Amino acid sequence: FLTRLPARDVLGHTGLKFAVAGHAPKKFYETLRLFGVPEECVIKCRNDATYQFRMLHIYRPGRSMPPHPEHVRFLREHFYKAAEAPTAGKRVYLDRTSVGTRMLDNDAECKKLLTNEGFAVVDLATMSIAAQREFLADAEILIGTLGTNMLALYFAPLSCTVIGIIDDPALDPLVAQTCAILGMPFQFFEAEAVGASELHRHSRDVNFRVDCAALSQRIRSITNSTASPHV
Repeated sequence: FLTRLPARDVLGHTGLKFAVAGHAPKKFYETLRLFGVPEECVIKCRNDATYQFRMLHIYRPGRSMPPHPEHVRFLREHFYKAAEAPTAGKRVYLDRTSVGTRMLDNDAECKKLLTNEGFAVVDLATMSIAAQREFLADAEILIGTLGTNMLALYFAPLSCTVIGIIDDPALDPLVAQTCAILGMPFQFFEAEAVGASELHRHSRDVNFRVDCAALSQRIRSITNSTASPHV
């Protein structure tokens, strides 16, 4: 929905009210505030009511997959805030335990490896937008199973290497392209799909079995390449 906000620029003024579903979660309004839309500018439409408008503008941003470069730049401009005190070598794994989909079949083994490699395991669903933005502002490596959770990359610096775990890279029409537009390093890490997630809601909600030895090698290759002045 955020890619509809450039409508304010198209129309030439910022005093627009935005009609949204009244049941939208708290994070919805947190995110809108980053784009200069306070909650008092939002009309919260109830499902059991009918609304009439003297004038209604409908901005259609088009397809979201693959992303449009102008929309990517627009989102980046409002999402990213550089860390005041960067943490050298900060590594983050985006966990989906609270969501219950696109999980790791060998979860304990993988998380032990990631912890040993210096990764913080975080579940974005349990964090406010402000906390996510601050925490990821100085990330060096960002790993997760591919889904919209990986769009947290908008909060990370352009030097951050993003690694998406997936069984077939051709099935990602969003994250790799977003990184390419921003100029962020991106890598696929192929893993075996091992059946539908217990709480699946989408055809791509499958669990993955990760080759931990290969993942460790990949992480260390990134570390070695960034540490070398000749790469």
